[in-house]
Amino acid sequence: MKFVRVSMPNGEMWDVPAEMFAKHRANAIAIESSDEIEIRNKIYEEEYKNAMNDNELLTEWAREKFKWDDVELYAFKAVPPPSLTREHKREAWKNGDMTVVNKP
Repeated sequence: MKFVRVSMPNGEMWDVPAEMFAKHRANAIAIESSDEIEIRNKIYEEEYKNAMNDNELLTEWAREKFKWDDVELYAFKAVPPPSLTREHKREAWKNGDMTVVNKP
């Protein structure tokens, strides 16, 4: 199964089924192309296959036509951020970005 993966600012990665975007795109193009059902069905099938075989097409359509709120229910966390060892934390403390924040 194919997924569109988005990386979040905190390092989380979320997957959304690519089929969702391919079907949406194929339907939109088919409806715009013809009023005849048989022609629409043929166009839908062609456009669905095109989208599922073209990662750039899928990601562009997803980004332009959907908001996170539209896909959130279908998304699932793909890969948790890697765990940090004590040594990684020590290194980050010495060399990482450090800021001061105010919390309520």
